[in-house]
Amino acid sequence: MAIPSRNRKPIAREAHAFYDAELRHKVEPHENGKFLSLDVDTGDYEVHSSNVIASNRLHDRRPGARVFTFKIGYPTMGRFGGPRRPMRPKSERA
Repeated sequence: MAIPSRNRKPIAREAHAFYDAELRHKVEPHENGKFLSLDVDTGDYEVHSSNVIASNRLHDRRPGARVFTFKIGYPTMGRFGGPRRPMRPKSERA
């Protein structure tokens, strides 16, 4: 089910807040580079090297879930160009 674009920003904020508070310490740095798909409503998540597989596995367990996907250890999931750079820990950011 597609989420209207006007509703995506609140989901992203919720997902990032939950990830920072509950999941970051569980998955970084040993899962860096993999994808984490998060059910924003339940906190259930799936980690895999493929974003499609992670998302599909989570949707199989939680049909109708509001899912947000992260690339673990990176500030964004994808890129349009330029080199990839891992995200630095918050303590090292300016």
